[in-house]
Amino acid sequence: MAAMVLPELFAQQTPFFIHNTKPLLSKHKHVINWRKSPSILEFGFADGSNSKNCLQPIIPPDYKEFIGADVSKPMVDYARKHVALPRSNFCQLDIATKSVPNELKDRFDHIFSFFTIHMIKSPRYVAFNFV
Repeated sequence: MAAMVLPELFAQQTPFFIHNTKPLLSKHKHVINWRKSPSILEFGFADGSNSKNCLQPIIPPDYKEFIGADVSKPMVDYARKHVALPRSNFCQLDIATKSVPNELKDRFDHIFSFFTIHMIKSPRYVAFNFV
C-alpha cells in the first residue's frame, strides 16, 4: 500500500473528504447498531480531519476507545499533534499485513475506513485480520 508521506499537503485536501463523507454518515447513521461502550477502529485515518469532523459527531458518548491507524508514520505523527479526540490513540499499522499485532485482534466492535480500501494491495487480509 502506498503511504501518504506529506501530511501538510494532504490536510489541504480534507475539505473534499469531509464534503463527501459527512452527508453519507448523517444520512445512514441510523443503520449503525452501536454496541454498548464500543471499541472503535478507523484505518486509513490519515491526518484525522475527516474522522474528527464526520465520524466523531455520530459516535456514542460512552465509547470505550477510538484507535486511528494509518500506514504512514508522518500521518500518525501529524494526527497526534493536530487532532485531540477523547479516549483516542493513533498508531502506525499496515492494515493489509498478513498478521496484525495480537493486542489488536478481536478488540474492536466497530471498524471504519473512508477512501482507503481501494489503495490496499491485498484487501482480503483486512477481512482475515479483523472480521
